[in-house]
Amino acid sequence: MNTKIDHLNKQIEKLVFSIDNNWWEQLYISPKIKLELHPDGDKFITDINNLKPNPTNDDFYSPEEIKESAKELAFGIDETGTHKLCMKYRLDNGLIVNHEAIKICPITGVIWSGHTRYNAALMVGAKYVYVVYAEYIYSNDIPDRECLNILHQYNLYKRPEQTIKQQVNKTKKVISIICKDNPVTESSVLDPYCWNKYFKDELIKLQESFLNKKSKNATYIRNIIKLSQSKDCYSIVTQIDDGELALNKAMKDLRGSTKKQYIPNPDRNDFVKFIKENKKEWKESYKDYFSQAHYNYFNKQIIKTKKLGNINIITDKNFQKEKPKKTGNLSDVVMSTTAIVFSEFDFDCTTAGVATNSADVQFPTLTLKARKKNPNYPEEEIEVKCATITNNNDAIFYGGPDMKKHIKYYMFKVFNSDFTKCFSFATLINGPNLVKTGGNGKDSCTLNLKSILSYHKNDIEAVYGAMNEYGYDMETI
Repeated sequence: MNTKIDHLNKQIEKLVFSIDNNWWEQLYISPKIKLELHPDGDKFITDINNLKPNPTNDDFYSPEEIKESAKELAFGIDETGTHKLCMKYRLDNGLIVNHEAIKICPITGVIWSGHTRYNAALMVGAKYVYVVYAEYIYSNDIPDRECLNILHQYNLYKRPEQTIKQQVNKTKKVISIICKDNPVTESSVLDPYCWNKYFKDELIKLQESFLNKKSKNATYIRNIIKLSQSKDCYSIVTQIDDGELALNKAMKDLRGSTKKQYIPNPDRNDFVKFIKENKKEWKESYKDYFSQAHYNYFNKQIIKTKKLGNINIITDKNFQKEKPKKTGNLSDVVMSTTAIVFSEFDFDCTTAGVATNSADVQFPTLTLKARKKNPNYPEEEIEVKCATITNNNDAIFYGGPDMKKHIKYYMFKVFNSDFTKCFSFATLINGPNLVKTGGNGKDSCTLNLKSILSYHKNDIEAVYGAMNEYGYDMETI
């Protein structure tokens, strides 16, 4: 026997999944799928009956898709079987039918890569196929997620095999496995907190394989997810070609046909009521923590100059920051303070620093609980808005278009001109009734203090300063 084959068919080192360690171990194994050397070159072949499809692969590709792809590979684009690269031509001329090896488990013959080649070879009646041993030994004990990762790894960057429909199927499968292993649902995949904590890393890998390149953001895969969640998904993917332009067109069609309706949650957590019920302890903590953060912000940014002495770039009249930058920084202070206090009252609470481009203060557990009742309910959250008082005793709070659409809780803070006093309060804002469009940009919206105090005079809870017959009193920080 050929010494190369003899060595290959004895003991070889491969990766075997350990149930005890829940990981892969490098072990020596004796192959059960015996290989032969094909006469037309240095290729190993085996009887096609030794091969078995990988069960996980069916979750990625439908039988119809595999057959369609295999048919072209077997008989050529024109289906005549006369093209030199198709399997029928190669078989008729005594050649091994597949150019690229099918990667198989050396123990079970289960395919890790090459299902289309395998099915095409069956179609033309091939007895032998070109194979190589994969690095991994297949078993039923391998968790779904591990199987998925290996199939993904072996098929990385095979762009021609990945139609938009296949990408949707793959994405659905990855999401379902992530949900199986974590306390999340498929409907929560685009929720900012859940996305960053559970889904982002795995799905970015998938996006890179779809695009055959690394990408700076997750726009493509997020569009695939939106497409997969649409009731029009099947009709859209069957009518478009492959590639980014096709997906962009599909998303445009999807946005035009299915605008998500905002569904307010009647059972939302009442944060204002909670603050009222825990008034003394909650306010004491809030004032203490905000005062500390306020002091640090205004008194730590000191520049020691050679001639001018110590200059505080927050408060100095000649060298100070612009007011919008001050209120922006103080919004972050309010956000962090609010989240810390709620966390001390045993809420599962995070800030936008954890989940970027989302609400300032988020309550993930409350959100998941609400979405078990209805997946379309909005996040449980608190927005933070800061502003300085104007000459007519008013203040303007700026935001984006969502401020106009939603009903949500806010923590507002109004400062005097030198930021030494403030009035802070929590309330529930009905965006459609109170928010005005326009402001600093095309999509900007605004809320003004006088309208809020008038509209919500009976359901405002002051946490710094106090409500009075004239509107409010500021409190020294």
